[in-house]
Amino acid sequence: MKKSLLVVSVFLLMLVIVVATTPAPRILFAQGTDPASIYTGLVAAQNAHSTDAAAAFFADNATVVVGGQSYTGKGEIAVWLGNQTAQNFHDDPGTPQITNNVLLSQDKITTDTLTKEGVPSATENIQVVVTGGKITTYVSRLTLPSDAAIVAAVAKITPPTDPVAVVIAFQASQNAGDAAKSATFYADDAVISGLPSTSANGIYTGKDAILAYLQSEVAQHIKIDGAVHVLVAPNTVLSTARVTNDTWTKMGIAPLDVYTYLVISNGKIEQQIINLTPVSLAKLAAASKTN
Repeated sequence: MKKSLLVVSVFLLMLVIVVATTPAPRILFAQGTDPASIYTGLVAAQNAHSTDAAAAFFADNATVVVGGQSYTGKGEIAVWLGNQTAQNFHDDPGTPQITNNVLLSQDKITTDTLTKEGVPSATENIQVVVTGGKITTYVSRLTLPSDAAIVAAVAKITPPTDPVAVVIAFQASQNAGDAAKSATFYADDAVISGLPSTSANGIYTGKDAILAYLQSEVAQHIKIDGAVHVLVAPNTVLSTARVTNDTWTKMGIAPLDVYTYLVISNGKIEQQIINLTPVSLAKLAAASKTN
């Protein structure tokens, strides 16, 4: 009897050890290497907000193009996917059309920003190229009706007074290429301390000078992507983003990482200090020597 109890005890102990050391089952997001399976898995990982799992579907040298912004390589693509997670991104995929290794799908997208703008969802045309079981190219562009709906929704938004909301609305107007609207976010005596160039010292004071500066930014087709905003003081916002303009694109260094301090008072920008990160500053300096 004692021997039987000993055998049972040893068996139960071994069972506990096996259970304790057996890893939890991993969620599988794809079962094949064909374009349909890969895209289904990617969307599932995106909707689960699993950045690492979603990034695993891309080739090491893959390229993602979303609107006017591009991301190359897994590092940059992981940043893009992380921004999706922060925005509670959700993709309701359409019926894919597949030709060889190319998949086309028209999907409905929802994000926190779209919801705040009063747009329930946006429709995007997505093209995915799969090679060797990995996505090598991913291109997503808004349909014309969705683009128009977002522009109309943004135009109806009441100007905010919360510092972070002011910065978000201001950057949206910059991305829309509306210098006149961007200028309305500044106080009459506002000061911008921007990046100096061969033709300007980077300091702009008052609405006229600031409007001229903003118009020059629009002419350069400035795009601000992946912005993250932190309220570092009651009226001061730190905004970090990846920024593209024509000059940096021609130099082959776009986008560059920019961090900006904005001081907001009564819903208006009173001071703006724009800087490049050390790595981006080094890239610009090196490119300037060869151009």
